[in-house]
Amino acid sequence: MPAVSPGSWKFSLLASPPRRKRAKALGFWGADPLGYAEGTGRSVSYVWSPGNPIEVAVSGLKDVSLARGAEEGQAAGSCYVRGNQHALLLRRNGAGFEALDLHPKGYEKTFAMGCSAGQQVGYGTPKGARKDVALLWSGSAASVVELRAQDPAQETTAYAIANGMQVGYSGGQGRQRAVLWRGSSDSAVELHPKDMMISECEGTDGTQQVGRVAVSLYVVMPSVWNGSADSWVDLSPKGFHGGAAYACADGIQVGSVALDKEYRRHHAALWTGSAQTFLDLHAFVPKQDFNESCAWGIRVEGRRVRVAGEVSLMKDGVSYDQRAALWEAELAS
Repeated sequence: MPAVSPGSWKFSLLASPPRRKRAKALGFWGADPLGYAEGTGRSVSYVWSPGNPIEVAVSGLKDVSLARGAEEGQAAGSCYVRGNQHALLLRRNGAGFEALDLHPKGYEKTFAMGCSAGQQVGYGTPKGARKDVALLWSGSAASVVELRAQDPAQETTAYAIANGMQVGYSGGQGRQRAVLWRGSSDSAVELHPKDMMISECEGTDGTQQVGRVAVSLYVVMPSVWNGSADSWVDLSPKGFHGGAAYACADGIQVGSVALDKEYRRHHAALWTGSAQTFLDLHAFVPKQDFNESCAWGIRVEGRRVRVAGEVSLMKDGVSYDQRAALWEAELAS
């Protein structure tokens, strides 16, 4: 497993967009952090390039929003068309953005959540149905493929894609079971650990899968898998009350851990494959300004690790001064 040089960590706040509050960084579009900020009653997506927030807007489309999943040349997202949400494939065009509508005929609404190597993944609701189904595209609405569970009657949702692997879960609320696919419903592999209540996959780098597993409504564990239910590893560190893992890259996982049993406060977290490798990223945050944090995305650039997330000040159960944040470090040689 990789090791991060402990003395190399640097923490920084990303510039908040003018007149916007409650910003968070969710991941990376190439080398640039992506995320959103709230204002005027809605959330607006931004890319920080090279450190300045640039609103993601496309002429003719309403309320364009970015998902966490992006890569060098493309990003996943959605917009509103005549009141319904449509999955989008977004590309940068100079200083602006362009979009391709991925919404196929026969669906009420669709969402694109991630992209990799010319493919996009997400989910949608077929017309006349009450259950979502995971969807895989190859750059056009007509290319859509449904990703069903081993039981095709089950609802499915896909959140992330990398190197031909798609991850998400099957089952409705309260019955989620983590699943991975490799391009088709026939390839579905259940990752749900034995005797657990629910499980979900949130991210993948094409080798590992990360997410959360719950043994009960009150015990939720950050988790990593290596392609099978038997490979599941509980990442919960001692002294905390569970949490979740949201993204992974090159053997490194990031997410958050809970400071209390009610899951009201969290610290951003990083692991390299086990609970024993836990690193509290909040240790690098100015404690006089913030007491809450979460890590949402990770990017490894050679020997450099970058983590996108958020920090805020929690008082009496209310979050104040939420800011988009970035942690950076060097991998040990």
